[in-house]
Amino acid sequence: MRNLMQDYATKYLYLRPFTSKRATEVAHELLKIFLEQGAPQILQSDNGREFTAKIIEELAELWPECKIVYGRPRHPQSQGSVERSNQDVENILRAWVVDNKSTKWSIVVYFVQWQKNISHHRILGRSPYRALFGTEPKVGHSSTNLPAEIIQKLSSEEDFENILQDNTEHNVDNIPSKKKKYCNINNICSVCEKSGSELQCTICKRNIHSDNYSYSINNSNDIENNCLLCNNEKQIKVNRIEFYKRQTIAAQKMAENSEKLFKELKVGDQIVLSVPKVDRGPLDSQNINGLVIDKIYTINGVYEISTDDVGIIKNWCSKEELQLVSNNGLEDSKIQKDKFVSIREAVVNL
Repeated sequence: MRNLMQDYATKYLYLRPFTSKRATEVAHELLKIFLEQGAPQILQSDNGREFTAKIIEELAELWPECKIVYGRPRHPQSQGSVERSNQDVENILRAWVVDNKSTKWSIVVYFVQWQKNISHHRILGRSPYRALFGTEPKVGHSSTNLPAEIIQKLSSEEDFENILQDNTEHNVDNIPSKKKKYCNINNICSVCEKSGSELQCTICKRNIHSDNYSYSINNSNDIENNCLLCNNEKQIKVNRIEFYKRQTIAAQKMAENSEKLFKELKVGDQIVLSVPKVDRGPLDSQNINGLVIDKIYTINGVYEISTDDVGIIKNWCSKEELQLVSNNGLEDSKIQKDKFVSIREAVVNL
């Protein structure tokens, strides 16, 4: 059993193999991720609010200082992205198991995670890896500009330092004089922490080597020599603003298409509710007959649905989940308005 977690902003995936789907096990794995990358403000789950609340309770016991709230289950804006990623992961894993005639998928999921995160994302305009870390993914020396024949000869740190030294001398000689901001040659580089730094970062004012910086022209037409650390941080901020705009545009297009495909419902309409896979077993019904009994008038309106003698569905549903029908046999007089059930409970009691 595996679980897929995705950062809503950067689309960065975390794939983890599980022996079960218990909240305790999921919480422990989430804690490892949160302590490395930081914790989110909102945690959403397709398994419903009850399951998410249990996970958050477990996390609170393990990390009392961390405060997280659970989000709306099956949120349309995020569910589609997660479902597509889930399908991609399943297809890649299935192909690997067949091609290699092996069942060691618990190791392969990490390679699948890497491949998904370094692949170009259409909405973001870059890979999730770059969206999160502000730089292209690196695979050791293979990601450098060194010729392949030199990489093959590298066997020790000393060999690599000799090549870097030759490259540094070449870079210094080719920097225009007005771009050079020399410091004391005995100063320590803030990036590689070695002596002999000859430049100074415009942002943090720390000393850097010539191969640990990048320069740019600011709005005042002045030259900025930025160390790799400051430049990376600056680039991340620029990227975040850009792909936030791209996601907003994509969400608007999705909403416009939704308006064309799905008509607004009114109280009293008879509908059919599609049951998500996570809420039904192999022999359970894929649909539930229901009646619209209330509506919240927001930008993306949601509806309260009641079934026949089972009760009112706890979760408010979007119009994308509902299909209007002429007659499904339900009557308002038969509704139990004092009983609330989850979708899973409703489909089991049909």
